[in-house]
Amino acid sequence: MAGDPQRTRLLTQRADILRTRTSAGADNRLADAAATCREAIRALLPRSAAAPYVHATAANVLADHYVYGHDLDVLDEAIDSARIAVTGIPEQDGREAVLATYGRLLMLRARHTGTTAGLDAAQEALAAAVGTLPAGHSGRTAHQSDLADTLYERHLATGDESVLQQAFEHARQAVDGAAVTGTVVPDLLNSLGRILIARYELTGDPTDLTEAVEQLRQAEEVSPPGSRMRGVVLLRLGNGLMLRAALVIGTDRRNRAYAETLDVLEAAVEALPPGPDQQLALNNLALVVRGHDGGDRPQALRRARRIFREILAAAPANSRTGELASFNLALTLLEEHEQPGGNEPDTDDRLTEAEDLLRAAYSREFPGRHTSATVACALARCLALRAAADGRPGPHAEAVGLLRSVVEAAGGRTPGSRASAAAQLGRLHATTGDWAAAERAYARGIELLSAAAAPRSGRDAQERHIGAFFGLAADAAASALGAGDPVRALELLETGRGLLLPAPRGGPSRDSWPAAADGRTVVVVNTGRLRCDALLVRDGAVTVVPLPGLDHATLVRQTGTFLWGVQRAQDPACPPEDLYKAQHVAVPSVLRWLWNTTVRPVLDALGLTGPPAAGARWPRIWWCPTGLMSFLPLHAAGEHRSMYDGSTGASAIDRVVSSYAPTLRALATAARRADAVRGGAGDLLVVAPETPGTAVLPQVPCEVAGIKGHRPGCTVLFGAEATKERILQEIPRHAWFHFAGHGTQNIEIADSASLVPHDYGSGARLGLSDLGDLSLGKAQLAFLSACQTAVGHLALADEHTHLAGLLQAVGFPHVVGTQWTVRDGVSAAVATEFHRLAALHGSAFDPALGLHLAVRETRRVHPQPYAWAPFVHFGP
Repeated sequence: MAGDPQRTRLLTQRADILRTRTSAGADNRLADAAATCREAIRALLPRSAAAPYVHATAANVLADHYVYGHDLDVLDEAIDSARIAVTGIPEQDGREAVLATYGRLLMLRARHTGTTAGLDAAQEALAAAVGTLPAGHSGRTAHQSDLADTLYERHLATGDESVLQQAFEHARQAVDGAAVTGTVVPDLLNSLGRILIARYELTGDPTDLTEAVEQLRQAEEVSPPGSRMRGVVLLRLGNGLMLRAALVIGTDRRNRAYAETLDVLEAAVEALPPGPDQQLALNNLALVVRGHDGGDRPQALRRARRIFREILAAAPANSRTGELASFNLALTLLEEHEQPGGNEPDTDDRLTEAEDLLRAAYSREFPGRHTSATVACALARCLALRAAADGRPGPHAEAVGLLRSVVEAAGGRTPGSRASAAAQLGRLHATTGDWAAAERAYARGIELLSAAAAPRSGRDAQERHIGAFFGLAADAAASALGAGDPVRALELLETGRGLLLPAPRGGPSRDSWPAAADGRTVVVVNTGRLRCDALLVRDGAVTVVPLPGLDHATLVRQTGTFLWGVQRAQDPACPPEDLYKAQHVAVPSVLRWLWNTTVRPVLDALGLTGPPAAGARWPRIWWCPTGLMSFLPLHAAGEHRSMYDGSTGASAIDRVVSSYAPTLRALATAARRADAVRGGAGDLLVVAPETPGTAVLPQVPCEVAGIKGHRPGCTVLFGAEATKERILQEIPRHAWFHFAGHGTQNIEIADSASLVPHDYGSGARLGLSDLGDLSLGKAQLAFLSACQTAVGHLALADEHTHLAGLLQAVGFPHVVGTQWTVRDGVSAAVATEFHRLAALHGSAFDPALGLHLAVRETRRVHPQPYAWAPFVHFGP
């Protein structure tokens, strides 16, 4: 009966027991627990001393009831009870726990409403609760985790990176504090895992993602079976696995990774009760379905669309999960419209629905919210598609305005999101032929990308940002060419490429760029999506040579064919018929296409229409390719002997001496460093590791002996002497460095380029970071007689993330590398002849000409381009 203290106490205890049983995975009795709490509150006498304690229990019970049902009225009721408890419970009776509950409830309300309202009070309450308890206290770890969640919500609302870092620090301390006592709490691990995923999405550091998955796997293991907590952890784990699957190399492994992601998200859907968390799991499941189509894109899009509609049918109006599903549904409809055959008249309803959904989403955004840029760009994309479908001339004015608002408004928007909007704006202007406006937009995108990929953000983040904007500089240059300004095109290529190179930054200006090619003929091959051209830089001028036979789509296919050929040919298990196709069909056919579309038009424009006369000096050019063209051997393009006619026709190697330059500024820097390449015998370091556990290279001893015969007195590190530590010690002491051994690079992994020392079996490798730390005051020339030392990374093709490019950037003016796997005997022959010519000519030796003549000599014995063509020279 009312006013009976005993009854009030029993009701409160019963409510707490029902709450605890539900948390442990039993049937959900929280509605009964909430009703019991309300009955206990009604039974209180006016000004009862027990009232704050009863309300404290009610706040916890109602909080859990809200978490399961997401009823905002229940949450507000819980907040009211927590407020009463906070004002009535003294500090000596555990007031900090009630204060933490109050802060957590305010955080949940801010999450529900999608605003920052209440976050200040939530943060203050939780910080106070944490501050009252000593380190290692179980209550402190829980409160600190809630504080981390509050800071995470503020980051979501504002995009503030520093707040996310604070959230991470508190989440880490909470997990570490629990570990000290031997406690593993799934809530704490879940919070840390979610924040680590957010850090990865912000910085691109894969170590954050790896740790997130590890923490969430551990949380799943210790979560009670059948509990809501296990479902929430599976939801977060599925999100992490979805992001990680996108990084997996190899089709089979990637398919397995996505299959695991689908399994985890489907398990999350089953484990979670109906409500926002289940809807979020369904949303992520649809994203995986949409992103990994299994070869049937239309079917994947239809399935994703059905799931998003299911979420919308179940989600309450104006709920965050409903808003997210409606946004993703709009993007799915846009993609369906863009599919082949998707823009037929009967699909106009898709575009109309997508526009309605995106306008609704945009109306919910507010300045400073970190999602506003994404929504604005999506709406602009939709409006542009609508204008194209309606046949309207010129860019859609509203779309232009939306994109400009993102580009120029920094508040709450990262440089990366603004750069993306600038690139989208550039494409919009380019498709309507407004080249000047396109150039300005692309140029702004390059500026913003440079800010997003600044060295202070860390190497992983730099690579992620730059990889996301593949081809931006090429499209910017193409727009400048469309506007009739080739010098501006060159400037954009210089400022938008080579961002990862450690060489001095700051591309040539209109006044300084001629010095970069002083006395040289540099051919910058620009392969944009909009157009392809060669820029001839010589005699203080830039001349445009249009390449109408070259287009980006064909370049993609030809590059794929070429890479298949050189990779298949190096596989020891390659069947004979595939080996023949790779070496005698794929490679020669690509070189023939490259000759006819790119190299011959350039040489013809330069007046180099045939081989030099007998005894005449060989003409010289420097190739500066962009994008995927960086993977193709321009120096070897030609009508080589083929299976079709058995003839040998015109080719680049028969007309010119070729060198390569990553950028004009890299060439200028190398030229300033290059003195006469004297390199006495004592200045040459020869390294031949003969690494145990790797394929034997039987011709390496002959290569070393041949070099020693021409350069007596050189320093040789052979076999066990060639350890990683010893090599790094000796390189700076010598002007010349010759490496004869194994090299490797995976074109799908950015930091995979390495030379293989003798102690490779114990984990040692000479990678980019190792060589990048060298101080090279006397360096002149490096000859990398190893496989794949000038290959690079597919998504970072303009960054020259290979060993040859790195060694030139850190101090070697001249570097000889290889674009694919080289045959042992061919490599020995080329290297030996190169050093013979170096010894013969002394200080008058020209490394580019020396390599050219050595390769031509080798070609007489090994006429197939696959054998002789991998060798390339970088330098002045």
